[in-house]
Amino acid sequence: ATMQAKMFVVAPAAEGVIGYCEILAEWLNKSQAERVYLPESPFIHNDLIASGRLTIVADVHALGAVYREPCVVFAGHPSLRFGPVLHFLRRWGSNPANALVLADPYWK
Repeated sequence: ATMQAKMFVVAPAAEGVIGYCEILAEWLNKSQAERVYLPESPFIHNDLIASGRLTIVADVHALGAVYREPCVVFAGHPSLRFGPVLHFLRRWGSNPANALVLADPYWK
């Protein structure tokens, strides 16, 4: 059996960004750009959302209702020193099957 970890994107603008992916085809490579005009999405994230493997939330407070482990969390802010995220970090730290991916355009 393969393990299929739940994935979460935690960012206030994530839903809007994913919506733009569907309409900005000029930025895609040729094979994905051609798929924009087909009935299915050129991106895997829509399939992951439909299957329940990917959940997008605006902030960490919304994770409580849908959270489960093991998981991969994509977050947009590197400041993890305070707030409700500390609870999740303590839980993730005890399980190597979990991962936290930080993405921030202002940090290199």
